[in-house]
Amino acid sequence: MVDNQNKKHLVVMANGLFGKASNWDVVIDNLQKVLDTSQTLLVASDANSLMQTFDGIDSCGDRLAAEVLQKAKEYPSLEKISLLGHSMGGLLVRYAAGKLYDPVTCLICGLIPAHFITLATPHMGCDGEGPAQVPFIGWTGEVPVVGHSIQRLLQSVAKPFVATFMKRTGQQFFMHDTEEHRQPLLVRMSQDSAENGYFLAALNSFVTRTCYANAGGDHLVGWANSSIRHPDELPVISPGTRLRGVIREDPLPAALHPRHAEAFSKHAADRDIRGAAPGVAQSPAEQQQSFADASQAGPMQHQCSDSAPETQSQSQPQQQQKQQQAEDTVSSSANALLVLRRLQKLPWRRIDVSFQHSSMPFFAHNHIQVTRKWLNWEGAPVCQHLAQQLADMEKDEFIQQMMGTARSDL
Repeated sequence: MVDNQNKKHLVVMANGLFGKASNWDVVIDNLQKVLDTSQTLLVASDANSLMQTFDGIDSCGDRLAAEVLQKAKEYPSLEKISLLGHSMGGLLVRYAAGKLYDPVTCLICGLIPAHFITLATPHMGCDGEGPAQVPFIGWTGEVPVVGHSIQRLLQSVAKPFVATFMKRTGQQFFMHDTEEHRQPLLVRMSQDSAENGYFLAALNSFVTRTCYANAGGDHLVGWANSSIRHPDELPVISPGTRLRGVIREDPLPAALHPRHAEAFSKHAADRDIRGAAPGVAQSPAEQQQSFADASQAGPMQHQCSDSAPETQSQSQPQQQQKQQQAEDTVSSSANALLVLRRLQKLPWRRIDVSFQHSSMPFFAHNHIQVTRKWLNWEGAPVCQHLAQQLADMEKDEFIQQMMGTARSDL
């Protein structure tokens, strides 16, 4: 019998809209095969299921944070934490991390932040147009003759529709939650403040950050949105690539802060460290771009900054308050670009997935997680890939040394 008090690593998984804990069954099955289960506590969150997910990203995030805090109390032997989220779940783990983060110790509920992974998450929210456009709305414009008319209609009704049927969560997805002259929640979740939470600093504190993104076929979340890129930054997939499963991935150092990435590259020079996906050529220029994306990263891992970027003071001068109110009125597309710019201050490892050559490409959004085994089984290789990536990072001596250094500083 395994002693629960030997658990060292807490891995929490959050489901998406109208989802439930069992959506993670396939991912958990794969994690159990490659991780040391005697020291790893795998938790598929049951804090937000089905209709509860319509209560709002903040309400759901608060419930998730309470659940994580309870697990940390139940298992005092825990030392580090990793967070995984699918779709809306990626926003929930971002929110919970920001609420649980201690800016003094750089810990999350007393644990060392290890790995942060999202799958098909609308990091920039949703919109009828612009960088956060819901792909289904964009696709309608391609319908012959009447396409543009249908697209304009969907763009005009999208916000009131989701506000009615998805309630508060829908309003926050479309950044239509500007009550009391406050910025939309997703904008606030891209910055730090003592009043709202240390969201950006919390993300910055993780040793690695990875986002899995559907390069096509996802009718809910666009490729740029889930991979934290501007549409103009999307890579070109090589002709002839088999578009099923992982089709392109950044090298592991892209998930690390630049100072750590350089040291890791030297460490990995003579080792078989996973780089680009098999069969997908990644040019030196593409690898350089991965590091360029991280060039504006924040402070080093586990080193608290004196002042985090985009921090919002509670005692702003009157002129800044007026400017803040003016920003609240900008379009959701401009807000999406603002969120993108802030998130890109951190390094991200981007892993691109496609199900274009699968038998049911329209279900790509859930294939990436295998939300339902009977329907999304074609995404199983992606779940295997995710599990192996996490296992590789947990076994890597350099990454573990980074966490050991953080542990010794406590």
